Amino acid sequence: MSSANTKVRFISTSSIRPATHTESIQRLDLTPWELSHLALNTIQKGLLFHKPNDDTWITQLKTSLSCTLDHFFPLAGRLATETHDDNTISVFILCNDAGAEFVHATVDLTVADILDPLYVPHIVDDFFRLNDTINFDGQSRPLLSVQVTELTDGIFLGCTMNHSVVDGSSFWHFINSWSEISRNRSAHQISRPPNFNRCFHNLPIRIPVPRSEKLTRSHMPALEQRVFYFSPQNIAKLKAKANLDITNNNIIISSLQAVLAHVWRAVTRARKVDSDVEVIYMVLTGNRARLNPPLHEDYFGSATGSGLASAKATELVNQGLGFGAELLNRGVNLHNDAMIRDRWDNWVKEPKFYLDGLPTDKPLLITGSSPRFNMYGNDFGWGCPIGVRSGCGNKFDGKMTVFPGVAKGSMEIEACVSPKTLTALGEDSEFMQFVEDETPPPTTTELADQLRLLHEQYDAFKTIHPDPHANGYEADNQVEAVTLAIAPRFPTVTNQHGSKDMSHGVLHTLQKFDDSPLTAPKRSKRPPPSYTSNSPSSRCTMAPPALLST
Repeated sequence: MSSANTKVRFISTSSIRPATHTESIQRLDLTPWELSHLALNTIQKGLLFHKPNDDTWITQLKTSLSCTLDHFFPLAGRLATETHDDNTISVFILCNDAGAEFVHATVDLTVADILDPLYVPHIVDDFFRLNDTINFDGQSRPLLSVQVTELTDGIFLGCTMNHSVVDGSSFWHFINSWSEISRNRSAHQISRPPNFNRCFHNLPIRIPVPRSEKLTRSHMPALEQRVFYFSPQNIAKLKAKANLDITNNNIIISSLQAVLAHVWRAVTRARKVDSDVEVIYMVLTGNRARLNPPLHEDYFGSATGSGLASAKATELVNQGLGFGAELLNRGVNLHNDAMIRDRWDNWVKEPKFYLDGLPTDKPLLITGSSPRFNMYGNDFGWGCPIGVRSGCGNKFDGKMTVFPGVAKGSMEIEACVSPKTLTALGEDSEFMQFVEDETPPPTTTELADQLRLLHEQYDAFKTIHPDPHANGYEADNQVEAVTLAIAPRFPTVTNQHGSKDMSHGVLHTLQKFDDSPLTAPKRSKRPPPSYTSNSPSSRCTMAPPALLST
């Protein structure tokens, strides 16, 4: 079914509060990193799943979300301001348990309608809330909003969080913890509690009132998005090529730097940039491990910085992959403890709500997110995600969002550029020779490992609940979703009754195969359908390039 003229229908909206929150912290003051994000849009990331086979999953999501907010209670609060006598304000998170937003919606589309088109369908923007929001609006709007959109054969879990409250690390830390609680059902504890210690900076920070009133919203022209998949094998080839090309033998180009350099060169060619024009790449980086001493790895907040690389277009295109990769490596490595502290001291002296000095009149790429984030491991109790997509927040012509791929060691680059540039990218043989046409189906080993994990969860569930007859059907749902997705490929084992028995049969059959991909339909290459959003702000209220972050 085409997404053209299809609309998202809203079923219900509710407020979710922490289940038993007793934390004494009532106020968390924002740091310079977080204050500088006040004019940005929110973070919007979502996970696509096959539809669960029971009818309790909505209740399960709400209950587990409430339990997760016990640990991540600031997300149930709101931003607040304190006015001082010197005509300044300070901004903080008021941990008042006002609640997170939970929206249940439905749409007449299938999983294939989302994953198969060559370009990301525009309707994906409507799978997220708060599309017209900047972070400073967190005084009156939720800091966390979840929209669960029910498809014909799947669900899309779209999460929106205030970017002055979380960065990508804290965003996925929350999602990982939520899925952990949902998957374990009866368990309320999480393996990685968040750390709220902010003693590394003198807080609160005062902001001149006139500056806070200059926060604005901007509309961007129509853009298109396409997800480019890089297999582990092609990433290894790019990394080897980049390291052979570099002139400095004292550095080692990382896999990500090699892939981003490959993208940078290709986009520069696709944009047909004049040879003497300076092109710029901004790579957003985490500050936690770069400080000395480092922040706790589970520090809760927004702690990001950036590394800059620039070159003449002709140099970048003609001097080889290693040239661009070395520039990216140098820019990221300069972002060290001294630079981070210098930047935040300067920000306190002269607060700005944008990335000061970023030349928006030059060809620009910005990469946010990270292939290290755990996205495809988020099993809420009915199997792992089959796709990841982002919303329209903080998108502009040149935003490159990096995701881990489904296969271990792979990457996906969600490229947001003009339609003309995106078309040229797809026709660039030098670029596309390292890009797979589609995300490959999981290997037999990966499927077997997933089934083994589910069986371990099943056995643990029966240990906790001594009456297997009373609780067996509930435990059975933990293996059923994955089993039913795999079993049709093995007709000889599908005639057994019960998903537990069936999955044993599938697992036994899988063990007879080598580690080659299973047969799966090829993704279609049809062009994206025309689509007009039913949300007035969906395509979208976006920050200008100078205001972008992860």
